[in-house]
Amino acid sequence: MYKRQLLDIPMLGLILVFIAVVAGWAVSLPVTLLTIVAVLILYAQVVGMSQLVLALLMSTLQSRRFRDLSIILIALFSVSCYLLQQLVLRGLGTGDFVANIERAHYSLYLQWLPPGMTASAIQQAVLGNWGASVAWLVIALVAAVLVLYLWARVLERSLSTPEVGGAVRTRRHKAAKEIGIGSVNAARPLATSSGGGILERLGSSQIFAITNKEWKYFWRDPQLKATLLSSLYIIIIFLVGPFLNAGGSINRLGVLIYTAPLAVFFSVFTLSYNTLGMERQSLTTLFLFPIEPRRILLGKNLAVTIIGIVELFVLVLTSAAFTHSWQLALPVLAVGLAGIGVVIGCGNFSSVFLPQRMRQMQRGFQATGSSAGNAGCLRGVMSLLMMGVTLVVLAPVVAALFLPLFYHVLWVWVFSIPAALLFGIGFHQLVT
Repeated sequence: MYKRQLLDIPMLGLILVFIAVVAGWAVSLPVTLLTIVAVLILYAQVVGMSQLVLALLMSTLQSRRFRDLSIILIALFSVSCYLLQQLVLRGLGTGDFVANIERAHYSLYLQWLPPGMTASAIQQAVLGNWGASVAWLVIALVAAVLVLYLWARVLERSLSTPEVGGAVRTRRHKAAKEIGIGSVNAARPLATSSGGGILERLGSSQIFAITNKEWKYFWRDPQLKATLLSSLYIIIIFLVGPFLNAGGSINRLGVLIYTAPLAVFFSVFTLSYNTLGMERQSLTTLFLFPIEPRRILLGKNLAVTIIGIVELFVLVLTSAAFTHSWQLALPVLAVGLAGIGVVIGCGNFSSVFLPQRMRQMQRGFQATGSSAGNAGCLRGVMSLLMMGVTLVVLAPVVAALFLPLFYHVLWVWVFSIPAALLFGIGFHQLVT
């Protein structure tokens, strides 16, 4: 176990860096020997600090909350690469980025960190200040011994602490109590169903129950929460992205309001595509309930539609405020609503005729194995294919907005916009 901690794959890369450091500072035999000793001390510091952090966070890393949080953070980090790329390119484009780094005095602060102590010892030895070099080396050695001692103490304490079974029994008792309360609450609608209102007699209360369930799952399931946050992050990129581009200004953002529905369409597509596959193992149980399958789809569609409508209103109104194009807000909103119906209808078609079980995200080697052996390539191809089909079906809706604008016959919107709304509603009802 300890050999694996000392010689894992990241450490092998770090050893190559250490070899390069020794070779780079091998100006003389005494400096080379001191550099080797300093590198060995730094290696002990790196191993000790990493294992100390793991020992301190052992209970947190093994908890379910950290697993859920890690999935969400990985999803947010993956979709934030665009903003990081734009910020880095803007910094490099100014021409002063590298010069500012060279002029900055970071060494005064970094020399008190463990790697800085080792670097200061080597630097002083090269300059011929052997007294200061040995002093820095002794400080680094004391820091390494202190880190290793703290690691041993924390590890000994964590291994000697017995597991408390009372918390498990308490959680089981609470879970049993919640199940009992839930069964009583579930039995109440059966007793009052005979005298329900109009909505219950029409069966739409089942749709609302599915919608409520979807919203709860979107927030409680970490993988679905990551999907939801990723779709919301698309909206943030859409609003912030034009201002990060070189030369972007309010006067050159006139096209922003026209492309606002496209961001909403993509966001809704990520939530509605494979909507039945998102249920994973619970899909079989869901179909065992006395609910018409069409109402299950309608309940899921209502949850995604409300999210899409909120995003559409925020994007269109914000874009209209940026570009001062309030006269275009109503047509773009109408076309956006029609497009949401088309996108959700395509999602229903793919969920019913091309169902795919959503992959359960995991960490470590289990995640690698599950992603490699779960037809990930085929899933990506089918997703791209369905996205292309959705864009083709969206063509009449897009044409209803842009063709009158291109030919400068805006009065045609009186007929084309309602036709686009009817097309979106009709297509959704046809495929659902």
